[in-house]
Amino acid sequence: MNEAIDYYTAIQKRYGNVKRAAGFYLYTEKNQRLIDMYADGGAAFFGRRVGSTHLAVKQYLDKGLVAQLPTKADRQLTHAVQQLFEGYSVVRTYTHKGVALDACNAALGHNTRYEDILWRPAFPAQTLSDVMIVCVPFLTGIYLVIAKEAYESRLIPSDVVLPALKNGLVKMLFFMKKESPMSQAFWDTPSNKDSESKPQRALKKRVEKDAATKKKLLPLLQKHWTVQGRYLFFRHDASVYADFFEAALDAHILLAPTAEEPSIVPLVPSYTELITFLQRCNAHS
Repeated sequence: MNEAIDYYTAIQKRYGNVKRAAGFYLYTEKNQRLIDMYADGGAAFFGRRVGSTHLAVKQYLDKGLVAQLPTKADRQLTHAVQQLFEGYSVVRTYTHKGVALDACNAALGHNTRYEDILWRPAFPAQTLSDVMIVCVPFLTGIYLVIAKEAYESRLIPSDVVLPALKNGLVKMLFFMKKESPMSQAFWDTPSNKDSESKPQRALKKRVEKDAATKKKLLPLLQKHWTVQGRYLFFRHDASVYADFFEAALDAHILLAPTAEEPSIVPLVPSYTELITFLQRCNAHS
């Protein structure tokens, strides 16, 4: 794997500090707006400040639950996992990527790559492992591991994670259950909506409105990435990625900091900036 690009410094040098973030936009102190296609490696897959996750964290903090105490958050987290992943009853939370991977490998009894046991939201045709790391679009630095009952005794205990953060995980898991179908259908052409539920009709209305733009966007993306749902995997040699990343950032677009990590198609009102950047790249290639 190539060394990760220091996107923190790259943003700061060009645009100053980020003062706020909303959806898939980053707003800087120099009054610049960036489109965020990195999304914290999937931790902001649905955008920032979506759902009620931040309110769920605040609710627990306001109650003074700022220490490692027994709360209902543990039971609710297990329940939320079981709602999304039928047959998975074992839940662990770790605070380091390496610890989470080591725990999974020890439970499985063999070594595997992080990417091979990573479950991504709205990723098409995923193969489920008996022990998995779930990418929950929440905070970076918390790694949720789930497993089937037979692996209960094989997984090391969880790291200390505050109840407030567990409550945030719970809210995001339920949000994922509701929103994932919309992301899975991002490139779909809508069908007859008469027999669909209200959320599905809303989705199809959105898709119909954006259909022309997406028809233009998709082939431009495919010049540079393998498109799997809203995930974009760089298809060119990794040696040219740094220049591609820098050109994108100059165009106010933040991509994943390595060629191996996927960038994510943002959910934004307009794709004009992205389309313009890709057209310019294609013109010079």
